[in-house]
Amino acid sequence: MKTIICLILVAFLVLFSFTLTTFTQEYTKWGLPEGAKVRLGKGDIRKIAYSPDGTRLAVASGAGIWIYNSQTGEELNLLMGHTNYKDIATKISFSPDGLLLASVGGEDKNIRIWNTATGKTIRTLTLNRGSFRGVSFSPDGLTIASGSYDAVYLWDVATGKTIRTFEVSDEVISKSVAFSPDGQIIALGSYDDTIHLWDVATGTNIQTLKGNQREAVDITFSPDGKLLASGGGNTLHIWDVRTGATLQTLKGWGACQ
Repeated sequence: MKTIICLILVAFLVLFSFTLTTFTQEYTKWGLPEGAKVRLGKGDIRKIAYSPDGTRLAVASGAGIWIYNSQTGEELNLLMGHTNYKDIATKISFSPDGLLLASVGGEDKNIRIWNTATGKTIRTLTLNRGSFRGVSFSPDGLTIASGSYDAVYLWDVATGKTIRTFEVSDEVISKSVAFSPDGQIIALGSYDDTIHLWDVATGTNIQTLKGNQREAVDITFSPDGKLLASGGGNTLHIWDVRTGATLQTLKGWGACQ
């Protein structure tokens, strides 16, 4: 009896090991250029994002955008499309239903909209001037916001057409964009140490937040939309969206020694 149990355990371990080896061999060969046999490493991390239901994790890296099962850590897909080194994906955003992922590279003139299940690009939004610096889905998933050097663009996800453009001065230069939870406000974090807020329906600039010590590399609204957090350099600010006042300034980030 013990012999039979041992044989079963050995068979199970061999099968488990074979499955892991097969899987490892599979993902290291995804999206290889012609002539390459295997990928060593997954690239350095540029941006991460959870799907809205928390089941998947997208990691934008130098090799592409990896999609993981957030519970098991299994590699589900590798999205390849930002091929130039300067265009490596640095900003990513899931649609509210998690079926789509939008991405943009550092010096890229294109926003790529991906089917997260198939890993295929379903639409490419192209800018005729400058390059994109941020990307964000609206709460209803129908619109994508993107920042460029001198404007913020709203795109129709279904058609790929521009819906509205919010112009800013050449000195602003966008760094990040975010929708408020109700979709009524779009925020632009910029290189000139300011954050601009617009009314999405009217295009009116409703607030300019001033006081950042560095550019707003990333921005995010609180769930109720009353607060906005912005981070850049070694400082994080928390703002009152209605009044534009700085409520808190948190410091301590920077290069590790």
